[in-house]
Amino acid sequence: MGNQTAGRVIDLTRTIGELVADEPGLADSLREIGFEGVSADKTIPEVARETDVGMSVIAFALEASGYDVQGFEPDGFVSPLPEIVGRFFSPDEDMPVMAEGTDSASSLIAHMETAIRHAQEEGNLPK
Repeated sequence: MGNQTAGRVIDLTRTIGELVADEPGLADSLREIGFEGVSADKTIPEVARETDVGMSVIAFALEASGYDVQGFEPDGFVSPLPEIVGRFFSPDEDMPVMAEGTDSASSLIAHMETAIRHAQEEGNLPK
């Protein structure tokens, strides 16, 4: 997603106007997930309900953009992002980081596919 803002906290109990005032890059991230022209006086969860977009999807998208999402109580949702990133950078011993005869790009893609498949098997990502 757009602006990489690692470590920035997004408190979903605050209004969009307050959040964007503190973190201008958030406006780009919200546009990327389809929230354009929304009221600055509403919270992200309010807009999510109005647009019938799941908060878990929004929280995951914001996490993927580098935000630390606060104020969201997932209903059984566990973000697969930490597991995917962990497996991506700490692959299984069965799959070496650089398999002989492969380039780094194909090796990294193979690790990412493995991490996604594992998250799907655990039920953290849809199949």
